Amino acid sequence: MAGEILRSELTLARSRNVSEARDAALCVALRSQARRGFSLIELLVVMGVATLLISLLMPAFAQVREAARRVACASNMHQLAIGLESYSRDHRNRLPNSYFAGNQYREPRPQDMMILNRGAQRDAWDGMGRLFSRNYINAASAFYCPSHTGNHTIDRYEGYWKRESQSLIFGNYQYRGMLNLSSQQADPIDRYDRDRLRMEHPSGVSLLADGLRTKSDFSHVIGCNLLEDDLSVTWYIDKSARVYSILPDTENENWPRSQVWLRLDQGLGSQ
Repeated sequence: MAGEILRSELTLARSRNVSEARDAALCVALRSQARRGFSLIELLVVMGVATLLISLLMPAFAQVREAARRVACASNMHQLAIGLESYSRDHRNRLPNSYFAGNQYREPRPQDMMILNRGAQRDAWDGMGRLFSRNYINAASAFYCPSHTGNHTIDRYEGYWKRESQSLIFGNYQYRGMLNLSSQQADPIDRYDRDRLRMEHPSGVSLLADGLRTKSDFSHVIGCNLLEDDLSVTWYIDKSARVYSILPDTENENWPRSQVWLRLDQGLGSQ
């Protein structure tokens, strides 16, 4: 009997020792995990480094996004060029005329040649807007630059894009006027005649640019896409923002038409 009692006590003692050893091992493991965690100072250092890296990379990300928008803007102009080519082929090499080009009865208002629909009772679609009303361009988005942050976003006019619309609609591109691509007339470039703009030469002149009505219409600031009279698209480089600087702040100020277009024409061919 005494032997059995002794064996029972030994077994109980061994069980107690195993349990205590297991608990001790668990405590050591927990303390080891606690030592592997971040201290507050280490966490603050990591957050500071991450913030610094983000601040350094953000300008690069912004430049990449703007480059993508610039490509999308050029794509829009290519679509408009195709529409212009089709229109001119159907209209004896003429481009769409504009009410704002003026004639012998009214003064020209070339700064308003961003307007696509005059909101008039009849013949409301004007200039580049005629490409839409006559089915040469079907997508309203082709008339809007993705970099534009001014007053004339596509969202503002989204509900007006119906061919029977009588609401004033602006686009984001400045149309130069009506001209005859085959004309060899040596008239000054800024002379208007019968709603038609004549060129001194049939090439070397831009037909379409970023909006030039005010500073807020010039979407890219340090350059713009230009549609040339041979219907190619060129990027005009203006890192010093010379064109932007001479544009009026508001639509009520005088518009430096000749100065702006001359500067853009001189920049044709830049990349």
